[in-house]
Amino acid sequence: VQDIGVQGIKTGMLLNAEIVLEVARQVERWALRPLVVDPVMVSRTGAKLLADEAIQAIRERLIPLAQVLTPNRYEAQILTGLQLQSLADMQTAAQQIRTLGCGAVLVKGGGMPGELQGVDVWFDGERLEVLKTERIPTRHTHGTGCTLSAAIAAQMAWGKDPFAATVAAKAYVTEALRHPLAIGSGQGPVGHFYPLLSGIGKPVP
Repeated sequence: VQDIGVQGIKTGMLLNAEIVLEVARQVERWALRPLVVDPVMVSRTGAKLLADEAIQAIRERLIPLAQVLTPNRYEAQILTGLQLQSLADMQTAAQQIRTLGCGAVLVKGGGMPGELQGVDVWFDGERLEVLKTERIPTRHTHGTGCTLSAAIAAQMAWGKDPFAATVAAKAYVTEALRHPLAIGSGQGPVGHFYPLLSGIGKPVP
């Protein structure tokens, strides 16, 4: 922070309330901007990952510091108390979540049913947008949400505004899904370095 500076920052899974509060203190101390918060509370399959006190700390201390917040379906449900079943539900949730103090919200549709998978909803207080990209048929989707929030932070570090950064990040993740890594016998990760790999253009089934 003191030597080369920070042009962008994102948070992912933070284990407990103490860690969340310390991260928030350091973000404030060093005026770290832009900040993208991926409020990792529940997996895309619905498994709860954090204790209630950590979730409360994220809600009260970290979310108000974020320029962009990227909850998945289940995290949006925790933050709003709503059940998300439709696009209209996602739009309502995005608007409600923004009242927690963040600059913009991207409610991710990866955990949504049917055709809503991969459809995200953006709200920044003025602009309510539905962001759709090509749906890539692959089982190798591990790390999709973390990759998206990191890519948003990287795009903002390069100078893009939050909305443009999000659109670019979604395009990057779509291509990373098109060129995933089939590692082992289970669900592999998205292909973060697909532009550098030989065999590009030969998607993994």
